[in-house]
Amino acid sequence: MKVTDFERELKKVWVSLDDRAKRTDEKVTRLKDKVEAADIGVGEVSCRMCDLERQRQQLSDDVNYLKA
Repeated sequence: MKVTDFERELKKVWVSLDDRAKRTDEKVTRLKDKVEAADIGVGEVSCRMCDLERQRQQLSDDVNYLKA
């Protein structure tokens, strides 16, 4: 009888552990997706910044040309 109770309790522990591991995996996957999305956003912002810096330089060159 005691062995059966022990096996039952052990099975409950394993089921609980498996459930926790699955939830943790799901959280990690969601976090990875968010990080990847943020990386894409950073890349887009960086590219846009480079474009704006080029435009600023071009406008500065145009102003200098017009002053001359």
